[in-house]
Amino acid sequence: MIKLSERVKHISVFFLIAVLFLSLPQIALATEMGSIKLSYQVEGAEFALYHIGDIADNGEITLSDDYSGYGIELESENAASTLAAYITNDDKKPLSTAVTDKDYVANFDNLPKGIYLILGSTKIVDGVSYTALPVMVSLPFVDTDKNLIWDLEVNGKYEKNPVGADTQISVLKIWKDETNQNLRPKDISIELTKDGQKYDTVTLNSDNNWKHTWKNLDSSSQWLVTEKNVPVGYEVNIQRNGNTFIVTNTYKDVDKPTSPVVPALPQTGQLWWPVYALTFAGMFFIIVGVIRRRKNV
Repeated sequence: MIKLSERVKHISVFFLIAVLFLSLPQIALATEMGSIKLSYQVEGAEFALYHIGDIADNGEITLSDDYSGYGIELESENAASTLAAYITNDDKKPLSTAVTDKDYVANFDNLPKGIYLILGSTKIVDGVSYTALPVMVSLPFVDTDKNLIWDLEVNGKYEKNPVGADTQISVLKIWKDETNQNLRPKDISIELTKDGQKYDTVTLNSDNNWKHTWKNLDSSSQWLVTEKNVPVGYEVNIQRNGNTFIVTNTYKDVDKPTSPVVPALPQTGQLWWPVYALTFAGMFFIIVGVIRRRKNV
């Protein structure tokens, strides 16, 4: 007859093993890698993927060191296009690159949790230029049923223009600093890039009403503007409206408490993997101890 203490040991072992197997999916989640499948209009279009930020357990998003110095207004809906302009202008190295295949799909695999920005080049097909628009995504993505989606499918957007036609690009500076206008610099420098290469630099000030227009530009090229040296105490946001870039500087009161930045991107919820990892380790030693004691009986 088995003693009661022996039965308790048997029950404890089987119980702990059962809990361990129930925990394995959560442990796997902690180390799970994801992918992004980008569908596009054209075959042979080149795309670059940038790991621009991280997601905290509470959903707060922070830019990584390579991109935090730009002074981007991260909570703006134009954060993707603003960041894209600076990344292109500074020729930042992407995490990986991909080209759309015969099915018009570019694939990025083995991606850890984070915030990603996808930038595409201009591709000319049958006399028409396709310029990809920047895409910012969160990995994993949370669907309406609160499921974590690690394999994302994204539709890439683009602009179409006939090759050889002329266009013009305008830039307008807007200040949002309320009663702190005395903190504005007397002028700012705006840089225009063509297909990722620096094309021209202009100075905006009150004399030209903080605006400028470039004329006789190739419409099939990708034109972007950036503000050089964002003034201290301000954040920058660049919005494109047709052929006009609106560069907005918003004053941020450094003495005023601010809430964590949580842009309108899917939150992943709290990470439970440390709890399960420690539980796994604890259960392992408990099980080993029970087995060893049983051998010594």
